[in-house]
Amino acid sequence: MSQPILNVEAIAETLIARRAQLRGRISAVRLDLSRRGEPLSLDCDERAAQREYDDVIDVAGASAECELFRIREALQRIEEGTYGLCTTCGSPIGLQRLRAIPHAERCTDCAATEPFIDV
Repeated sequence: MSQPILNVEAIAETLIARRAQLRGRISAVRLDLSRRGEPLSLDCDERAAQREYDDVIDVAGASAECELFRIREALQRIEEGTYGLCTTCGSPIGLQRLRAIPHAERCTDCAATEPFIDV
């Protein structure tokens, strides 16, 4: 039985669509944090709640920025013809892993040594 073939074009389309979603999310986060629509309240309790919300939004924005960076790298690997190969050991990255994390840059074995890099 033969291995399923990696459809790099379909993955590139998925990455490009996700990139557009993330750019929209990042724009929304920046707009929220700019406080153009809702200045900080004068009430201390309400202002504290607004600041907590800002912290949550800021983390969401940072997460989106990180994923966007990983997507840029994956698209670059597609252009270079190295997509699907582990950047650490050079072995093929499993198809299931690439389906789950299309921007994965390392195989399962290498990712297990430093699991938070591909997230």
